[in-house]
Amino acid sequence: MKKRKFMSFIAPCFICLLLFVFLVFASLHTFDKNLPYLFLRVFKGSDLTFNILPAFLIQMVPSILVLYVFSGVFLADYETNYVYVFTRVGSKQKWLLQKTLELLFKIMLTYALAFAAAFVLGVFSGFSDKVNSSGIYIKLFLFQSLTMFFMIFLENFLSLSFGRAKSFLIFMIFYFSFTTLTTQLANTSTAGNVIVSLLPTSSQMYFWHCDSPQIQNISDGQTINGFTSVFSFVWLTVCFAVSYLVCSIVLKKKDLIVLVKGESE
Repeated sequence: MKKRKFMSFIAPCFICLLLFVFLVFASLHTFDKNLPYLFLRVFKGSDLTFNILPAFLIQMVPSILVLYVFSGVFLADYETNYVYVFTRVGSKQKWLLQKTLELLFKIMLTYALAFAAAFVLGVFSGFSDKVNSSGIYIKLFLFQSLTMFFMIFLENFLSLSFGRAKSFLIFMIFYFSFTTLTTQLANTSTAGNVIVSLLPTSSQMYFWHCDSPQIQNISDGQTINGFTSVFSFVWLTVCFAVSYLVCSIVLKKKDLIVLVKGESE
Protein backbone atom coordinates (compact mmCIF):
# COMPACT_ATOMS: atom_id res chain seq x y z
CA MET A 1 0.00 0.00 0.00
CA LYS A 2 2.79 2.42 0.92
CA LYS A 3 4.68 1.54 -2.25
CA ARG A 4 1.62 2.23 -4.39
CA LYS A 5 1.03 5.54 -2.63
CA PHE A 6 4.67 6.51 -3.12
CA MET A 7 4.55 5.66 -6.83
CA SER A 8 1.35 7.65 -7.21
CA PHE A 9 3.04 10.58 -5.46
CA ILE A 10 6.10 10.75 -7.72
CA ALA A 11 4.59 9.49 -10.99
CA PRO A 12 3.64 12.99 -12.24
CA CYS A 13 7.24 14.14 -11.72
CA PHE A 14 8.56 11.38 -13.97
CA ILE A 15 5.92 12.05 -16.62
CA CYS A 16 7.23 15.60 -16.92
CA LEU A 17 10.80 14.34 -16.76
CA LEU A 18 10.31 12.31 -19.94
CA LEU A 19 9.53 15.45 -21.94
CA PHE A 20 12.52 17.31 -20.52
CA VAL A 21 14.77 14.37 -21.40
CA PHE A 22 13.45 14.49 -24.97
CA LEU A 23 14.25 18.21 -25.16
CA VAL A 24 17.75 17.60 -23.83
CA PHE A 25 18.36 14.96 -26.51
CA ALA A 26 17.07 17.36 -29.14
CA SER A 27 19.56 19.99 -27.95
CA LEU A 28 22.65 17.76 -27.84
CA HIS A 29 23.48 18.51 -31.48
CA THR A 30 24.59 22.05 -30.61
CA PHE A 31 28.03 22.88 -32.00
CA ASP A 32 29.19 24.42 -28.71
CA LYS A 33 29.83 21.76 -26.07
CA ASN A 34 29.48 24.23 -23.20
CA LEU A 35 27.22 22.71 -20.54
CA PRO A 36 25.53 25.98 -19.48
CA TYR A 37 24.50 26.54 -23.10
CA LEU A 38 22.73 23.17 -23.08
CA PHE A 39 20.80 24.15 -19.95
CA LEU A 40 19.88 27.49 -21.45
CA ARG A 41 18.54 25.91 -24.62
CA VAL A 42 16.27 23.60 -22.61
CA PHE A 43 15.21 25.80 -19.67
CA LYS A 44 15.47 29.42 -20.85
CA GLY A 45 11.80 29.74 -21.77
CA SER A 46 10.58 31.93 -24.61
CA ASP A 47 12.45 34.75 -26.33
CA LEU A 48 10.98 38.24 -26.54
CA THR A 49 10.86 38.03 -30.31
CA PHE A 50 9.71 35.00 -32.22
CA ASN A 51 9.44 34.73 -35.98
CA ILE A 52 8.61 31.04 -36.19
CA LEU A 53 5.39 30.07 -34.42
CA PRO A 54 6.16 26.30 -34.16
CA ALA A 55 9.47 27.08 -32.41
CA PHE A 56 7.66 29.36 -29.98
CA LEU A 57 5.05 26.69 -29.24
CA ILE A 58 7.74 24.04 -28.66
CA GLN A 59 9.35 26.29 -26.06
CA MET A 60 6.01 26.49 -24.26
CA VAL A 61 5.18 22.76 -24.31
CA PRO A 62 7.10 21.77 -21.13
CA SER A 63 5.35 24.44 -19.06
CA ILE A 64 1.95 23.47 -20.45
CA LEU A 65 2.60 19.82 -19.56
CA VAL A 66 3.64 20.76 -16.00
CA LEU A 67 0.52 22.92 -15.69
CA TYR A 68 -1.65 19.96 -16.66
CA VAL A 69 0.08 17.16 -14.77
CA PHE A 70 -0.06 18.96 -11.42
CA SER A 71 -3.47 20.58 -11.90
CA GLY A 72 -5.27 18.02 -9.73
CA VAL A 73 -3.16 17.95 -6.55
CA PHE A 74 -5.70 19.80 -4.40
CA LEU A 75 -8.72 18.20 -6.03
CA ALA A 76 -7.50 14.67 -5.38
CA ASP A 77 -8.56 14.84 -1.72
CA TYR A 78 -12.01 16.11 -2.65
CA GLU A 79 -12.50 13.30 -5.13
CA THR A 80 -11.58 10.78 -2.44
CA ASN A 81 -13.73 12.04 0.44
CA TYR A 82 -13.26 15.65 1.43
CA VAL A 83 -15.28 15.33 4.64
CA TYR A 84 -13.00 12.53 5.85
CA VAL A 85 -9.89 14.42 4.78
CA PHE A 86 -10.74 17.57 6.71
CA THR A 87 -11.82 15.53 9.74
CA ARG A 88 -8.47 13.73 9.73
CA VAL A 89 -6.35 16.84 9.13
CA GLY A 90 -8.20 18.98 11.69
CA SER A 91 -8.82 22.21 9.77
CA LYS A 92 -9.10 23.51 6.24
CA GLN A 93 -6.21 25.93 6.80
CA LYS A 94 -3.94 23.10 7.89
CA TRP A 95 -5.02 21.08 4.86
CA LEU A 96 -4.23 24.02 2.54
CA LEU A 97 -0.76 24.35 4.06
CA GLN A 98 -0.07 20.63 3.66
CA LYS A 99 -1.22 20.55 0.05
CA THR A 100 0.75 23.71 -0.75
CA LEU A 101 3.93 22.17 0.65
CA GLU A 102 3.21 18.95 -1.23
CA LEU A 103 2.79 20.90 -4.45
CA LEU A 104 5.99 22.87 -3.83
CA PHE A 105 7.92 19.66 -3.20
CA LYS A 106 6.60 18.02 -6.37
CA ILE A 107 7.43 21.01 -8.56
CA MET A 108 10.92 21.34 -7.06
CA LEU A 109 11.51 17.60 -7.44
CA THR A 110 10.39 17.67 -11.06
CA TYR A 111 12.82 20.41 -12.03
CA ALA A 112 15.60 18.93 -9.89
CA LEU A 113 15.23 15.63 -11.76
CA ALA A 114 15.13 17.48 -15.09
CA PHE A 115 18.30 19.40 -14.25
CA ALA A 116 20.02 16.22 -13.06
CA ALA A 117 19.06 14.44 -16.30
CA ALA A 118 20.34 17.37 -18.39
CA PHE A 119 23.63 17.32 -16.49
CA VAL A 120 24.16 13.56 -16.83
CA LEU A 121 23.20 13.43 -20.50
CA GLY A 122 25.28 16.50 -21.22
CA VAL A 123 28.40 15.18 -19.55
CA PHE A 124 28.10 11.79 -21.25
CA SER A 125 27.72 13.61 -24.57
CA GLY A 126 30.95 15.52 -24.13
CA PHE A 127 29.65 18.77 -22.65
CA SER A 128 31.65 20.53 -19.96
CA ASP A 129 31.36 23.68 -17.87
CA LYS A 130 34.12 25.81 -19.32
CA VAL A 131 33.48 28.66 -16.90
CA ASN A 132 32.01 28.95 -13.43
CA SER A 133 28.31 28.99 -14.34
CA SER A 134 26.65 28.14 -11.02
CA GLY A 135 24.74 31.42 -11.13
CA ILE A 136 23.13 30.44 -14.44
CA TYR A 137 21.99 27.07 -13.10
CA ILE A 138 20.54 28.56 -9.91
CA LYS A 139 18.66 31.32 -11.71
CA LEU A 140 17.31 28.94 -14.35
CA PHE A 141 16.08 26.55 -11.66
CA LEU A 142 14.43 29.25 -9.57
CA PHE A 143 12.89 31.08 -12.53
CA GLN A 144 11.28 27.87 -13.78
CA SER A 145 10.26 26.17 -10.54
CA LEU A 146 9.00 29.16 -8.54
CA THR A 147 7.02 30.66 -11.41
CA MET A 148 5.35 27.35 -12.20
CA PHE A 149 4.66 26.69 -8.52
CA PHE A 150 2.86 30.02 -8.14
CA MET A 151 0.71 29.51 -11.24
CA ILE A 152 -0.10 25.89 -10.42
CA PHE A 153 -1.03 26.83 -6.85
CA LEU A 154 -3.66 29.24 -8.19
CA GLU A 155 -4.72 26.71 -10.80
CA ASN A 156 -5.27 24.05 -8.13
CA PHE A 157 -7.30 26.33 -5.92
CA LEU A 158 -9.42 27.36 -8.87
CA SER A 159 -10.00 23.69 -9.69
CA LEU A 160 -11.86 23.24 -6.41
CA SER A 161 -14.70 25.34 -7.80
CA PHE A 162 -14.40 24.90 -11.57
CA GLY A 163 -12.91 21.45 -11.91
CA ARG A 164 -9.54 20.36 -13.22
CA ALA A 165 -10.28 20.65 -16.94
CA LYS A 166 -11.73 24.16 -16.79
CA SER A 167 -9.04 25.51 -14.49
CA PHE A 168 -6.29 24.07 -16.71
CA LEU A 169 -7.88 25.59 -19.81
CA ILE A 170 -8.15 28.98 -18.09
CA PHE A 171 -4.51 29.00 -17.04
CA MET A 172 -3.29 27.71 -20.40
CA ILE A 173 -5.09 30.63 -22.08
CA PHE A 174 -3.65 33.06 -19.52
CA TYR A 175 -0.17 31.60 -20.02
CA PHE A 176 -0.19 32.03 -23.79
CA SER A 177 -1.94 35.40 -23.59
CA PHE A 178 0.48 36.87 -21.03
CA THR A 179 3.51 35.56 -22.92
CA THR A 180 2.27 36.90 -26.24
CA LEU A 181 1.28 40.24 -24.66
CA THR A 182 4.80 40.64 -23.32
CA THR A 183 6.33 40.19 -26.77
CA GLN A 184 4.11 43.00 -28.00
CA LEU A 185 4.48 45.47 -25.10
CA ALA A 186 8.10 45.00 -24.04
CA ASN A 187 10.25 48.12 -24.47
CA THR A 188 7.46 50.04 -26.23
CA SER A 189 7.19 52.45 -23.29
CA THR A 190 7.93 52.74 -19.58
CA ALA A 191 4.33 51.83 -18.77
CA GLY A 192 4.55 48.80 -21.06
CA ASN A 193 7.66 47.56 -19.27
CA VAL A 194 5.98 47.98 -15.88
CA ILE A 195 2.97 45.97 -17.06
CA VAL A 196 4.98 43.07 -18.49
CA SER A 197 7.28 43.00 -15.45
CA LEU A 198 4.23 42.42 -13.24
CA LEU A 199 2.96 39.46 -15.28
CA PRO A 200 3.89 36.20 -13.50
CA THR A 201 4.92 34.49 -16.74
CA SER A 202 7.66 37.07 -17.34
CA SER A 203 9.59 35.83 -14.30
CA GLN A 204 9.98 32.41 -15.90
CA MET A 205 11.90 33.64 -18.94
CA TYR A 206 15.64 33.79 -18.31
CA PHE A 207 16.67 36.13 -21.12
CA TRP A 208 13.86 38.62 -20.51
CA HIS A 209 15.75 39.83 -17.41
CA CYS A 210 18.05 42.74 -18.17
CA ASP A 211 20.76 41.34 -15.88
CA SER A 212 20.94 37.99 -17.72
CA PRO A 213 23.91 37.91 -20.11
CA GLN A 214 22.86 37.54 -23.74
CA ILE A 215 24.44 34.65 -25.62
CA GLN A 216 24.69 34.49 -29.39
CA ASN A 217 22.71 31.70 -31.09
CA ILE A 218 20.80 31.02 -27.86
CA SER A 219 19.05 34.31 -27.07
CA ASP A 220 17.62 36.94 -29.38
CA GLY A 221 19.43 39.75 -27.58
CA GLN A 222 16.19 41.36 -26.40
CA THR A 223 15.51 42.08 -22.70
CA ILE A 224 12.94 44.07 -20.74
CA ASN A 225 14.50 47.33 -19.58
CA GLY A 226 14.60 47.56 -15.79
CA PHE A 227 13.38 43.97 -15.29
CA THR A 228 15.87 42.33 -12.91
CA SER A 229 16.20 38.91 -11.31
CA VAL A 230 15.86 40.36 -7.81
CA PHE A 231 12.60 42.05 -8.77
CA SER A 232 11.29 38.73 -10.16
CA PHE A 233 11.98 36.82 -6.97
CA VAL A 234 10.60 39.54 -4.70
CA TRP A 235 7.50 40.05 -6.83
CA LEU A 236 6.77 36.31 -7.01
CA THR A 237 7.10 36.07 -3.23
CA VAL A 238 4.69 38.96 -2.69
CA CYS A 239 2.20 37.57 -5.22
CA PHE A 240 2.26 34.13 -3.62
CA ALA A 241 1.90 35.49 -0.07
CA VAL A 242 -1.12 37.59 -1.03
CA SER A 243 -2.67 34.75 -3.04
CA TYR A 244 -2.19 32.25 -0.23
CA LEU A 245 -3.80 34.62 2.27
CA VAL A 246 -6.80 35.21 -0.01
CA CYS A 247 -7.20 31.48 -0.72
CA SER A 248 -7.01 30.69 2.98
CA ILE A 249 -9.76 33.22 3.77
CA VAL A 250 -11.98 31.94 0.96
CA LEU A 251 -11.47 28.33 2.01
CA LYS A 252 -12.31 29.17 5.62
CA LYS A 253 -15.53 31.02 4.82
CA LYS A 254 -16.89 28.90 2.00
CA ASP A 255 -19.05 25.85 2.56
CA LEU A 256 -17.39 22.64 1.39
CA ILE A 257 -20.34 21.50 -0.72
CA VAL A 258 -20.50 24.88 -2.48
CA LEU A 259 -16.74 24.86 -3.00
CA VAL A 260 -16.74 21.55 -4.88
CA LYS A 261 -19.98 22.18 -6.73
CA GLY A 262 -18.16 23.10 -9.94
CA GLU A 263 -16.41 19.75 -10.16
CA SER A 264 -19.52 17.72 -9.54
CA GLU A 265 -21.57 19.45 -12.27
